[in-house]
Amino acid sequence: MEKYYHQTDQVLQEISTYFTNRLVPFWFNNCIDEKFGGYITNFDETGNPMEINQKLIVPQTRMIWAMSMYALRFKNREKQFLSAAKNGFDFFTKHFWDNEYKGWFWSVARDGSLIDGAKILYGQCFAIYALSQYYLSSHDEKALEFACLSFDTLIKFATDSFNGGYYENMERDWTICETGYAGGDRKSMDIYIHFIEALSVLFAASGEHIHKRKLEELLLLVNSKMIQKKQGCVFNQFDLAFNPIPAYYVKRTWNSDIERNRISSPPPDAVPFGYNVELAWLMNKATTILRKPDGFYLNLTKKLVDYVLKYGFDNERGGIYYDGTHDGIVLRYDKEFWQNAELLIALLDMYEQTGLKKYIEAFFITWDFCKNFFINKNTGEWNQLVTKEGAVLIDELIVWRSAYHTSRSMMECIDRLTRIKAKHEKDE
Repeated sequence: MEKYYHQTDQVLQEISTYFTNRLVPFWFNNCIDEKFGGYITNFDETGNPMEINQKLIVPQTRMIWAMSMYALRFKNREKQFLSAAKNGFDFFTKHFWDNEYKGWFWSVARDGSLIDGAKILYGQCFAIYALSQYYLSSHDEKALEFACLSFDTLIKFATDSFNGGYYENMERDWTICETGYAGGDRKSMDIYIHFIEALSVLFAASGEHIHKRKLEELLLLVNSKMIQKKQGCVFNQFDLAFNPIPAYYVKRTWNSDIERNRISSPPPDAVPFGYNVELAWLMNKATTILRKPDGFYLNLTKKLVDYVLKYGFDNERGGIYYDGTHDGIVLRYDKEFWQNAELLIALLDMYEQTGLKKYIEAFFITWDFCKNFFINKNTGEWNQLVTKEGAVLIDELIVWRSAYHTSRSMMECIDRLTRIKAKHEKDE
């Protein structure tokens, strides 16, 4: 135990120093769009802004969330971070809200003029998430009103009453998108993961029974229909009735956008290993917010993480590979930033809940890989994609990037390592 205590203390100091002195300053010092409001999130590998005349709902809302979270953690700079969050909130509510059909647009130009009015569940979820967190940090009642209105609008227009769950891809007037590339005929694990996250924070902010009930229903749906229980692996995509189907890149998704940036389409049965670990710790966190008994979903979430450690984990260098099949065959050995950021949280989550050494040992080796190969020396943010050995494949911060995955990972790790360190001290 003494070995783990000293390692825990060392890594806690490393992550805290990196987060405070490098990651937070990069985003705070560079993201504010002083001319039009909102955020600039597109940077090259040296940290210089790129001329991209588009603001997507996902990075804009994620930056509202990040600045709101920074305000909670850095009380000596609370006003500065809340001002940065309000900048994003004001731009977002002014330019992204659809006064005619309700809901949030997918993208606008840098000055706020409309580009794409589609109503995409993924974006609506992050709106709820960011607005709820901004309320928790600022106590701005307008933010909670918008969060609740977003939820009500989503339930009204996106609920799939016949099959259960929610439609994901809709046009501006909430009609279902065409089948195929537009995605009107499918549902996906990725979006439901983040819907759990959004409803968790919404319920924490509002305390309303309807938000609690919909979160519980969503957890039950994911548990019962979206996970291959025998192997402990999530399915990637589904038809509207939640039958697993071969996956492909759908319009207006992360993979669809980065496919144009040197990443090819996946084999039909490919599933990112990161889905398993992100879902695992978010399900556990949701049950805590719901005040369920300890370990309510632990048997399942442990199985999800163990699957990744068995089939997708690099035992030599640390970190997880890009994707694999449901049979545990690795398809791509590259390593993606967000998946490994989520892995760090999931490993500490499992160690806290089980006390099994394999999780914290995997955490330590993964953090070593991340700090040595993912963190960009120029910006302090993480490179998007590296080889299994750590050679950089993509280093620009473009399209969907923001302070979200990396900041959330570092904050969750700091909190968990602090608790683990305290427990080690008590045990000694």
